[in-house]
Amino acid sequence: MTQVAPQEANRGLSFMGVKLVGDFVVTREEAAALGLGRVSGLERHIRRFRNGRDITQSLRDVLVIDLFGLEEADVRARFPAVYQHVLTRVKPVREAKRGRTNDATEYADRWMEFANPRQQLRAALERLPRYIVTSEVSKHRFFVFLDADVLPDGALIAITTGDAYHLGVLSSGVHVTWALAAGGRLEDRPRYNP
Repeated sequence: MTQVAPQEANRGLSFMGVKLVGDFVVTREEAAALGLGRVSGLERHIRRFRNGRDITQSLRDVLVIDLFGLEEADVRARFPAVYQHVLTRVKPVREAKRGRTNDATEYADRWMEFANPRQQLRAALERLPRYIVTSEVSKHRFFVFLDADVLPDGALIAITTGDAYHLGVLSSGVHVTWALAAGGRLEDRPRYNP
């Protein structure tokens, strides 16, 4: 079973969610204080966000500051409260890790962006109204739809199709059994290998 080759037809269909590294997550109240609902264009950069626990346990109603593709000067001019928030809560975390690894140094240099913003995932989601996710590590394997405007955390595996047929196939007993057999384990919990 571990000798199964990847299917070429599925290339570019499955992605890990974004890797944050820093305090980008905000409550709705914090987002409103940063200007969400008042500052034009900010709704594209403070987005709904889900992690593994949101899917497997209880849903938090949180948002994430997503400055992917923006220049520092642009953020400072257009969204000064957001800029100050990220400068205060993200940059020190990134700077404290500078030099520990090559990745940590790169993250410190790009402190306004997520550590891994998952450009290919973003491109795949642009054409979809919804997509399928599963938690990478979970006692029980199940799949759910998320709206395409919801950004998934790195603890989620995103399957970039909005077709309910695919949700049915992924949720089937055959796939779940195969996923449990072919996947790894983290402590006592199965790990999904896309």
